Amino acid sequence: MLIPIGHDQYVMRRRPVVTLAIIAMCTAIFLAEWTSSTADADRERDLLVDAVRYYLQYPYLTPHPLVRQALDAALKQAPDEIQEAVTERLEHPPEARLLTLRQEELDRLTQPWIDLVTQQVSWRWGLVPARYSPIQLLTYMFLHAGLMHLIGNMIFLWVSGPIIEDVWGRPLFILFYLISGVVSAALFMMHYPDMGVPLIGASGAIAGVLGAFLVRYPLVKIKFSYLFFFRFRTFFAPAWLMLPLWAAGELYQARLMDADTAMGNHVAYWAHVWGFAFGMLVAVLVQVFDLERFIKKSIDLQLAMGDNPLLNDVQRALANDRTAEACSLLQRELTRDPRNEEAARIYWGLLLQLDRVRDGGAIFYRIAQAKLRDGDEEAALRDWEDLRERLPECDPDLPFQITIAECLLRQQRWTEAQHELQSAFNRTDRQTGAAILLQLAKAALALDPELAAAAAARAREYPGLAIALREEIDTLQQRAVAACGK
Repeated sequence: MLIPIGHDQYVMRRRPVVTLAIIAMCTAIFLAEWTSSTADADRERDLLVDAVRYYLQYPYLTPHPLVRQALDAALKQAPDEIQEAVTERLEHPPEARLLTLRQEELDRLTQPWIDLVTQQVSWRWGLVPARYSPIQLLTYMFLHAGLMHLIGNMIFLWVSGPIIEDVWGRPLFILFYLISGVVSAALFMMHYPDMGVPLIGASGAIAGVLGAFLVRYPLVKIKFSYLFFFRFRTFFAPAWLMLPLWAAGELYQARLMDADTAMGNHVAYWAHVWGFAFGMLVAVLVQVFDLERFIKKSIDLQLAMGDNPLLNDVQRALANDRTAEACSLLQRELTRDPRNEEAARIYWGLLLQLDRVRDGGAIFYRIAQAKLRDGDEEAALRDWEDLRERLPECDPDLPFQITIAECLLRQQRWTEAQHELQSAFNRTDRQTGAAILLQLAKAALALDPELAAAAAARAREYPGLAIALREEIDTLQQRAVAACGK
């Protein structure tokens, strides 16, 4: 069995409060329910004993669906002589009047047990398709049938939830999570409208998060753990491979269980399938409408505020629509401390909102470079695209533009990377430092050897080169020329 335990994309801007709250709520509810169910366990067993004995004596009777499983299990565990006697009785049912009386007696013996069970939390707040109430579409996803059920669901949520919460923001994430649970349950009920036992568990909602994870982070490598010869081992595999395999397995199980009506109604595979599909659909819509761009600005502002008194004054000014005052406060802070990245983040966000990008070129580079240092290339690229869109004529400093091209190369965005590298080279001259030209040549080598050779040749012309640097440039130039000849 493969257990997901992490992934390689853990650059998050803030604590996943919503994910932690869901895990805490599910755990607390499970512990509370487990405590009460443990107290009722002995009473449940005592109430069922007489019914089991009566059923074994008259096995041709029809027990209530809720107790059939327990009664059939008791029959399987009975000694051979009892099973033989039961088989013989099945072959000789009594006449109709006596059969009716014995059926009424079995129903009388099982009714107290049914009354007790249906008063449990899972029955009151779980989703019973045959007689559900709308509130159960929400409450069912916070209940779990056992410890392993809870742990399994929470592991999947912890692996996938924080990263989606981080890029979508807390309000959208909790709304998406709850709607995923509702949609998956509603579509599950279409398959089993007459199901008389409760559907419980967060797996439908979590499947929605997994679907969003696949669309948003298809290249992320998920870390799995498995037991092999009594030792736990791990491996990484991309989301684009493992999550579709998981979804296909759930679909196969759903179709398989549909063929067995005795078991199909007790398994929520269809909730997993529909939750996963819904999550993918929402993630695609978020990308199509570019909602993350707007969410990101709001999160950046919140992050930048922190506990800084001056930034709190800025927040109050913004809350009262005094944007000019907020800008003035931020300018004053950046004049006092040009390295204050928190103030710079807020100021850049304000300039974007006010469409005053021209006033913030230096601020933009500081923020984008900070994001690159933190390893958040996607955020830096989004800012760069935003700047290019609003200010096409901007001329960034060359090292930054080359670094952006390197990020684009790593994301296999070849055309955009080529454009940035060519643009950077066109802005170089004999005064451009050899180190900058060497960085450009290295970035262009695999994508455009001719450009790399030209950049290396221009670097070679720089006066006063150190011997080691000259040798490195010569080596790179030779490789570029050789690549051009292929």
